[in-house]
Amino acid sequence: MGSALARTALEEVRAAGEREVVAQCSFIAGWIDKHPDYQPLLVG
Repeated sequence: MGSALARTALEEVRAAGEREVVAQCSFIAGWIDKHPDYQPLLVG
């Protein structure tokens, strides 16, 4: 369930043309670490 939520949220960010995500949640940060194609969305 968490993976589906993470993927959907990040796809929404990507579709909106946004490029800055702050991964404040440890689950999301860990999920992005495991899915490097989403790392360009991270701030800094």
